[in-house]
Amino acid sequence: MGELMPSEGPGTAGSDSTDGYPRVLFVTPCAFNGVTGGGVTFSNLFRGWPKDRLACVTSDTVPVGWEVCERYFQLGAAERRRVGFGGLLAPVRMAGGALEKPAIDDVPESAGSDNTVHPTGTARRLADRCLGTAGLLETGVLSDRLRAWVEAFRPEVVYTILGDTVMIDLVERLAEAFALPVVLHCMDDGVTEPTRTGWYGGRFNARYRAGFRRLVDLAADRLAICDAMAECYAQRYGRPFASFHNAAEVERLFAYHRPADAPRNDPPRVLYAGSIYPIAQDRSLLDCCAAVERLNQAGTPVELHVHASRALFGRYAESVEAHAGCRFFDALDDDPAFFEAITSADVLLLPANFDADSVRYIGLSMPTKVPAYLASGTPTLVYGPRSVAQVRAAAEHGWGMIVDEQAIPDTSQTPLLDDALRVLLADGALRQRLADDAAVIAREHHDAPTVRRRFRATLRRAAETPG
Repeated sequence: MGELMPSEGPGTAGSDSTDGYPRVLFVTPCAFNGVTGGGVTFSNLFRGWPKDRLACVTSDTVPVGWEVCERYFQLGAAERRRVGFGGLLAPVRMAGGALEKPAIDDVPESAGSDNTVHPTGTARRLADRCLGTAGLLETGVLSDRLRAWVEAFRPEVVYTILGDTVMIDLVERLAEAFALPVVLHCMDDGVTEPTRTGWYGGRFNARYRAGFRRLVDLAADRLAICDAMAECYAQRYGRPFASFHNAAEVERLFAYHRPADAPRNDPPRVLYAGSIYPIAQDRSLLDCCAAVERLNQAGTPVELHVHASRALFGRYAESVEAHAGCRFFDALDDDPAFFEAITSADVLLLPANFDADSVRYIGLSMPTKVPAYLASGTPTLVYGPRSVAQVRAAAEHGWGMIVDEQAIPDTSQTPLLDDALRVLLADGALRQRLADDAAVIAREHHDAPTVRRRFRATLRRAAETPG
């Protein structure tokens, strides 16, 4: 799902209008792109930044985007060194180094490289069981080539979302080597409080938590993805956290609006756009597919269109399309297509899983799509437990219809999810009220020009803090 907007302010290398734009070194496992939630968020927050003042050090395997940033360093074997038993295995197959911007007609290749041991058959199953989700232990190394690349850029501040122990090591080493202040941005509680499994799971978790704690204390500023996370982390870590979520071009989206109180499609169309992860929303999304099938079987025609990257989530296509009325499409990574899709749908879906692992991982997170959903003029059905921040925020601020009871169909009672869909599709006044309330929240809290100015001021203030 894309939401990459036209540039605001200076956006080309060599621009003379650079007041208030510090030279930012972004260290991240998720770079700028129009596919992943993180990639879209960072692209929106930094859109309009002078390109000669933005550089990205990354381990991302998704092709990077060049619209916002043109200076990338891909981490390789020289920067990701295996430790312990892993160092005795086959060498890491990662070249790494500075990335060159492709010609305009080139098909983008994956920026990432392979850092995984790939045994086959029984050996692979045994390795997966032994290594679990932690994999092999690695440490981050400030190599000579990375040091020279950073020196040439002359950063003023490090901005990072961390992600693994390699990123923690690199941020600490870069901050020390170049006397740089650090701005830490937290996205998911499951990242900052990891529960990795396998032989090295305990060591990974302990190393990450200790390193994260050091960086929280070191950071010139600490950011969270939403207000709920900022409040929780301020109490948990005893340090203040500001809240920065994705931004949306609200007025541009308003231009696509249709009346919310009347059906737009025949049959009515429900739409989900975004990622599909087993520790976030996959099970609840499939619950919605089952509800759509039951509505069709009961004589209420309705379609559900699921838009998600086939490269990343295509394995879910068969499960989605196994339900009558449900179709799977590739991601909407073109802005006009994305805007057209969310503003022409009859209902937007925002599902969150009910299981304990998902709640622990995304309980303090906020999906990238929320600002665009709010500004779309289309009502949103929010399905998930209220212990998850996105469901709680929708309930508290009135920008979505809430179903917080898991749909477990039986022979005696229609699931609340089915009833909610039926009511939302039929009640024009309710649809209009939800759309209007959401638009107010979008304009007041997520409008891109305002969010970007505040974000720029935060990084400028941090850059002026002694490293």
